[in-house]
Amino acid sequence: MRGKLAIFFVGLCMLAAYVAAPFVTAWSVREAVRTGDGAYLKAKIDWPRVKGTLKESMAVYALGPPADAERSAGVQTASAPRTGLWQRIKNAYGRRVVASMVDNMATPAGLSRLFTYRKAFNENVRGIPDERETYSLLERIQRSWKRVVRAEFLTPTRFAMEMRDKVVAHRSYAGILELEGLEWRLVHLEVKRNGGDGLDLDVPPQASRARSATSAIPNGLWGRLKQAALPR
Repeated sequence: MRGKLAIFFVGLCMLAAYVAAPFVTAWSVREAVRTGDGAYLKAKIDWPRVKGTLKESMAVYALGPPADAERSAGVQTASAPRTGLWQRIKNAYGRRVVASMVDNMATPAGLSRLFTYRKAFNENVRGIPDERETYSLLERIQRSWKRVVRAEFLTPTRFAMEMRDKVVAHRSYAGILELEGLEWRLVHLEVKRNGGDGLDLDVPPQASRARSATSAIPNGLWGRLKQAALPR
């Protein structure tokens, strides 16, 4: 009996470690951006794949869906006016600007530099103090946990997570981590405008652009578990 209990206890600990690992990785990536730990960011992020998803989602966030995506989704009907010249210029030139920006900023040093800029803007313009100087580590984890709106295993080796921006109410960040060997790595990251502009983590980008409710997140089991885990 003791042997069975020991095996059960070891198995339970391994399961708990497996479930907790992607959360720990996501938090560690966030802290590495904050502290400028480029070596950790280089090891834990698949930069080519992340840049690809960032370019697409940020272009949609800033400029709206491309005209061809709207037509394929049935947004533009036969009686609707054709896309104007300015819209076509914005779609073509604006997306190149977004892509160039992502190439320049989506690097270990670039993300840390961007975080520093935003931190200074929040403190000097918005009057929002740095959390590390205001809250303890436990309080910071609790505040971040409250902003998580989705967290689930898509497959045993793929984990999806979405978190609201702590300042901009309509913005959220969604990512996918994949288990490679014995470690989790970030392979997908997108910026979403709450209300349906973002990509869907469960379907290919081409299919997700044609869906009208990609940012709707079910409040089922995950919502109940999250609410139960929040501090009272």
